[in-house]
Amino acid sequence: MRRPGITSHTDVVVLGLVAQQPRHGYEIVRLIRRIRLSEWAKVGAATVYAALGTLERTGDLVVSTSRPGARPARNVFTITDQGRERLRSAVRALLDSSAPVYSDRVVGAAFAWALSDDAATGETALREAHATITAHLAALRGVKRKASASSQVTELVLAYMTGVAEAERDALSIALGRDRARAATGAAEQAATSSGRKRHQGSRSTSM
Repeated sequence: MRRPGITSHTDVVVLGLVAQQPRHGYEIVRLIRRIRLSEWAKVGAATVYAALGTLERTGDLVVSTSRPGARPARNVFTITDQGRERLRSAVRALLDSSAPVYSDRVVGAAFAWALSDDAATGETALREAHATITAHLAALRGVKRKASASSQVTELVLAYMTGVAEAERDALSIALGRDRARAATGAAEQAATSSGRKRHQGSRSTSM
């Protein structure tokens, strides 16, 4: 059960990124996009600014104005001692969480048998899904190689995303193998039925 205090992934991400170093809002949004945080945590660019305002009002962040060169003034946020304690409490609560991880592809693979009335369409759907996740996995591995010297957050994000992609690929492989086995069984049964009918018709002709 999540402890009181931190109510969203956005709060944790914002506090965590600001705890690393003081940051302004757009820098946080840009970093979230660069390391694809929104693909594994419930955080989006639209909620970052609201979280910054809330965390400042609660005393977890303090804000100062920075004017680098001729650029427009920016609000730079720094974490407070209270904010660090709140972040630590939230991290402990999240690590204790037993919330499940959901996957649309795995649910689809589990019920792929529902497409068995159209074997060609069913196999095509599974093959396309398998090809998509395989390409996604290859892209992630490429990013991991390039990001070998990046931050710990980036490393953890990529490790998580790669693990999920591998699990989804394996689930689709199993579903695809079962779909092919069902198709082969169906073809064999159809051939056996057709052969039986021919033998029956041949025996009737001989008896006449």
